[in-house]
Amino acid sequence: MTPSGTVTDYYIQETHISGGAITAGPDGDIWFVDSAGTIGSITTSGSVRIYGNSLLQYPTAITGGPDGAIWITQQDDTVGRIPTPVTPDIKSFSPSSGPDGTTVSITGKHLDGATSVTFSGIPAGIISDTAKQIVAEVPSGGSSGLVTVTTPVGTATSATAFSVT
Repeated sequence: MTPSGTVTDYYIQETHISGGAITAGPDGDIWFVDSAGTIGSITTSGSVRIYGNSLLQYPTAITGGPDGAIWITQQDDTVGRIPTPVTPDIKSFSPSSGPDGTTVSITGKHLDGATSVTFSGIPAGIISDTAKQIVAEVPSGGSSGLVTVTTPVGTATSATAFSVT
């Protein structure tokens, strides 16, 4: 709606949005769920994307999470997570172990602009970062654990642990 009261409607042929909810996504899109179990997003230019999944159990609420993903609640008492096109993601890191001071290459996507890297919750020094790779130094006094990268859009956590030797 403009300040003068003009409303722009978006009609989505694939679904009838009824009884749903909307939220602003970290990717700049508006995300929605409806009572029929549809999840979708609308770009600021009006492009609509519908996300279908046979595992969805009638989503009832939706919100953008601090990790850069979209989170939903479902009627079967579960919570779901949908990565957005800007959600940071850690694919791997190398080496997988080493002493304090080891230089570690963390690869993934949407890692650029990292504001924090931690090893088992202990802040590490960031040497360099790009969208696909961060180079960080294992902090002094570090312990074995998961690697976490925080960007302005969200947070990614590794699936495996780095071992401090």
